[in-house]
Amino acid sequence: MAFINSILSIFTQKRLAQIDFFKANPIKVQRDTLQELLTLAANTEYGRKYHFNTILTAEQYRERLPIVHYEDIRDLVLRTMEGQNNLLWPEEIKWFAKSSGTTDAKSKFIPVSPSVLENCHFRGGKDVIAIFNRLYPEAQVFSGKTLALGGSSEVSKSNSHCQYGDLSAIMISNTPFWANMMKTPDSSIMLMSNWEEKIEKICETTIKEDVRCLAGVPSWFLTVIHKILEKTGKSNLHEVWPNLELFIHGGISFIPYREQYKRLLPDPKMKYLETYNASEGFFGLQDDPEDASMLLMLDYGVYYEFLPMSELGKTKPRTLLLEEVETGVNYALIITTNGGLWRYMIGDTIQFTSVKPYKFRITGRTKLFINAFGEELIIDNATEALKRACAETGADVYEFTAAPVFMEEGKKGAHEWLIEFNTPPADPEYFAGILDQELQKYTNKDTTEAGSDSFYTFVNKFLDDSQYLDYSEDYPDATKYNFLVSDTDLSDLSKADSLPEGYGNIRIALTKEKNASEDSDSLKTGEIHTAANNAANYKTEIDRIRNITVRDYNFSVAVTAFYEDATYTYTTEYSREEKYDVKFTHNGKVIVWDDTNSCWRVGNTSGEVYTPDTSQNIQYEFLNTTTSCVFKENVYTETAGGGTAGDD
Repeated sequence: MAFINSILSIFTQKRLAQIDFFKANPIKVQRDTLQELLTLAANTEYGRKYHFNTILTAEQYRERLPIVHYEDIRDLVLRTMEGQNNLLWPEEIKWFAKSSGTTDAKSKFIPVSPSVLENCHFRGGKDVIAIFNRLYPEAQVFSGKTLALGGSSEVSKSNSHCQYGDLSAIMISNTPFWANMMKTPDSSIMLMSNWEEKIEKICETTIKEDVRCLAGVPSWFLTVIHKILEKTGKSNLHEVWPNLELFIHGGISFIPYREQYKRLLPDPKMKYLETYNASEGFFGLQDDPEDASMLLMLDYGVYYEFLPMSELGKTKPRTLLLEEVETGVNYALIITTNGGLWRYMIGDTIQFTSVKPYKFRITGRTKLFINAFGEELIIDNATEALKRACAETGADVYEFTAAPVFMEEGKKGAHEWLIEFNTPPADPEYFAGILDQELQKYTNKDTTEAGSDSFYTFVNKFLDDSQYLDYSEDYPDATKYNFLVSDTDLSDLSKADSLPEGYGNIRIALTKEKNASEDSDSLKTGEIHTAANNAANYKTEIDRIRNITVRDYNFSVAVTAFYEDATYTYTTEYSREEKYDVKFTHNGKVIVWDDTNSCWRVGNTSGEVYTPDTSQNIQYEFLNTTTSCVFKENVYTETAGGGTAGDD
């Protein structure tokens, strides 16, 4: 099989040149991709509905089309599965990637068009080979076999020409013959529906093969590896396959499994490359073994938009285009694909680590975060905090889950964690203390001051949540809500009904208004003079900037009690004082201050040391992410009608 390795090396050179081109011209490639997709789908049912033929710019596209979830397009997908064509995409679609997890617990069926299969999913697999050959030209990985672990496929009962199953199974079913020569076991085994039987067959047929590459989901492979070691009596996988040197992984975070794989594959020649390949498309791959982030693949027939987490849940959220994104900010990924997905929210969150080229890491899921008290804790932060706690205590976490504990009378809100350990910490209380300390670094709202009880949590939702709208001077009533405590769901004020006024009822009117006492926008940008500055001076100035307080909104609370023919109203006005996360740049580079070592670094606190020259001042800009929030009472008034208000 050595000749295959030689042929691959020849054919990858052209593709590497194409990758270099989109890295150098990302915006042009993305604009061309969008226009090509709109042109191809202009005469589909979806294209006619939104007049694709009149969309000329990216701005028009994001203004005209809504962001959608699977539930929004399910009917069109099901009609496609029934054999109707030209609904979302002009090609005939026979394959659908099946996945679960929608809000009504029904499976999702993602259309896999011929274009998305060939130009996205398969191209991604080929590019992994191309990148690997560039990184390791002397490697002989593809002179042996690749063990690619996939799922199963079944024929849809609604249409004999429609097939659905795991994406991996669809790709196995459509793999060209030359690629099958490089894989083990054969497709008949890989497509078996019985998981236990499949594992047995895989072990039986691959033990004696020259396996040099593994490809699949880390958690799935652990089952296979342990079964193979059990059958062979070997202590690690290199004793079974001595030429094994590459694991192409994706699907889930590799961080929780890294240490296990180090023990199971201890040979230092072992290499790892991460990919981002979902049912909806292939989006990224690792092109540098020293950099855990992935290159955003821009010429796969996928057009990208990025939704700031502050926009998540708004009625009309505004996405950012590729040229508008920043490093170090979490975005929900919005995709438009050559499979007929238009402004589709895939559910993953990413964070860019570089914009030249565009490289990113997956930070979690839009549904895998806790924001019960304004803390905005995402799964990536939780994983990182656990990793630090484990490093400090010698513990090893197998699995974990967390959930909010909502506030009760006399108690603060909290999180409750359930952690399963491979190796438990010697002192669980010490472990919990470290975990809590690390988690506090990631929370966006510090509500320890006047913000840690249920009322202020409720107000934070009122001020932040899109369902309550942004303040508008033209529509002041849009931010005013009247409801009765006796029958109100505080999680959604927009659904609060106004019950008849009467004995025993208390009515609360909550009003949101823009703070006009100061121009908060003018405080959100500025610069630091670099001339004659030293570490101490920088530290002082940075602390000052971080402690700038902005008052964006006031809100007032009017509480009215009813007793017989009398009403009693108490009105209180508050303001929310906020501090924001800040981004520093110098000469076009994003820099951060390393408090531990008292120096500037490029990109993040682990980046190279950076010494600003005096030719240009350091620019700073506040981001949308708040680092603290406190409430201050401004005014207190008391009125009474039809009677007199008592002292209580």
